[in-house]
Amino acid sequence: MNTYTPIDCSYHDYLLELATFKKVVTIVYLENNEKREVTSKIIDVYTKKGAEFLVTENDLTIRLDQLISVNKKLNTDKNCSVK
Repeated sequence: MNTYTPIDCSYHDYLLELATFKKVVTIVYLENNEKREVTSKIIDVYTKKGAEFLVTENDLTIRLDQLISVNKKLNTDKNCSVK
């Protein structure tokens, strides 16, 4: 797996808010260099081995630096360090 690039802190907070309020969202992300789209609820956002992930209600796990957008809000190229 490629080296993880942390996402912008405010975008991370946005994802946590969506998960907290259990909102149905449209997620656009990269999987094996192909653009994918899924509509689901985000049920968890977590850190494991220095990388951050989200999990959807249908058990899809996406590494956060592979996100393109959530509800048309683009993932920015700013970042903050993973704790």
